[in-house]
Amino acid sequence: MKLSYFGGGLVNTGGFANTKEREIVRYKFERNSYAYIRRKAEIGQLERIFIDKVILKSTVKTFHKHVPMYIDNLNTMYDENELVTLEEAQDLIDANIYFAPIREQSSTAIKKKVQIKVSANFAPNDICFSKPAAVMGKMEKVIILRALNNNEIYMDKYNSLWPKDDLVLEPEAKALALKYWEEKKEFILIEIRKQDGGYIE
Repeated sequence: MKLSYFGGGLVNTGGFANTKEREIVRYKFERNSYAYIRRKAEIGQLERIFIDKVILKSTVKTFHKHVPMYIDNLNTMYDENELVTLEEAQDLIDANIYFAPIREQSSTAIKKKVQIKVSANFAPNDICFSKPAAVMGKMEKVIILRALNNNEIYMDKYNSLWPKDDLVLEPEAKALALKYWEEKKEFILIEIRKQDGGYIE
């Protein structure tokens, strides 16, 4: 007698796999190198900064994409669009020299026709600094987009809102930051003297 056997059914399989994603971020300026401020070159000035650190930031303001930020030796932070190479700076200065007389004539003609009155402390595209950050020794740059609420509040280019009392110009911000570091340095020296058994007059 011959017997035949047939089998059937389902085989369920499953599992997990670890995946890794690598994000490549290219940046223009190396640490410990020099760069030049674009807005200064655009008005015919060559201002150089020393890049002390290069960091990657990913926030709501950058739409959660990692972007390179550059910090100079004065603790001022710049994004890549604010900096240029020496060759680019020289080209911008050359362009400013060529187009400056044309812009001056155009500006004079416009002023003769229209009387411009600015009531805001800061105008659109003005660059100022965060006062709370400066008090803590940091130079946080703010680029004004527009004024709101009768110039009591300002919106920056990242759509963040700033009370007018929280914004100062660069000289005041630098003075506040310098004061912080001087006081901190003095505090550290006092603590070192205490630990070394010294005395304070």
